[in-house]
Amino acid sequence: LASLHWALSQFSGGMDEISPASPIERLFAVAVGGAIFVIALVMLGVFTSGLTQQYIIGGSGARQLATLKRYLKQNNVSKVITKRVCRNAKHAISGDLTPESVELLHVISEPLKIELSFDMYSQVLQTHHFFLELLQQLGPM
Repeated sequence: LASLHWALSQFSGGMDEISPASPIERLFAVAVGGAIFVIALVMLGVFTSGLTQQYIIGGSGARQLATLKRYLKQNNVSKVITKRVCRNAKHAISGDLTPESVELLHVISEPLKIELSFDMYSQVLQTHHFFLELLQQLGPM
């Protein structure tokens, strides 16, 4: 138990000036040190996973832009036009998504697509008095 306590304390900068006086205090120190170590590992794992997801998502658009630049360079397009085309393409990529660009929407069932469309567009239609009353009569779907 003493060697485990010593090993865990090395992660926090070495042995402290205050050391446990009894075996119960040492057990408590080891348990707390182990718990802190596990919590730090979980936090690091979540952080690393988030960064990896951002890299994968951002990498797709970057690859598309790199391919576009290579194509424009291969066809001897001027730098001014290349910059304008790339800026426009970057704006188009970062803009609103269309249903066609979301691949998983093609695999969901037709009734669920209808329900999804109703949910999306009913919010817009409720701004008009006629549709608001109609939607209130239909009730929640």
